[in-house]
Amino acid sequence: MQLFDLGRIAAAGTLVVGLVVGCFQIGSEPLDVGMAPRVVEAPAEGKLASQQGPLQVNLVEGAKHIQELKEKVRGSTRIGFKLETGIKQRDLIHRATAQIEHSEMTAVVANRLEDLGDQSKPRGYLVDKQGSHFVLETQDDLNDALRTIIERGD
Repeated sequence: MQLFDLGRIAAAGTLVVGLVVGCFQIGSEPLDVGMAPRVVEAPAEGKLASQQGPLQVNLVEGAKHIQELKEKVRGSTRIGFKLETGIKQRDLIHRATAQIEHSEMTAVVANRLEDLGDQSKPRGYLVDKQGSHFVLETQDDLNDALRTIIERGD
């Protein structure tokens, strides 16, 4: 499953450049791990020999790339993604708005993990820097919203 249709956006004449920061899959649904990637706590030096049995790797939260890149991409269209679980819609919108303000985003697409794959729930919500929020009922609505934001620019 795609998060959005890059082909449709590219067909509109917009250059799309992405930064892949980490994506896992639960069942058939992608799970974005956000802009705070996990890094190996204590990387091994050199080569790890084969057939030494189980290997345990401890991951710790790394640097927040959004904050590190903020100055370098100022003036660009910046779209964030907020995936939460166990919260109400109004709290999701509030957290998306806070992300826009803190990270100086153009917009944030927000959704709840428990709603993904449930056809009776919206695909997500778009929150823009003016404070407006919109229900995105389908994947096509999400595609169209992202294309519009990219075409419109910051």
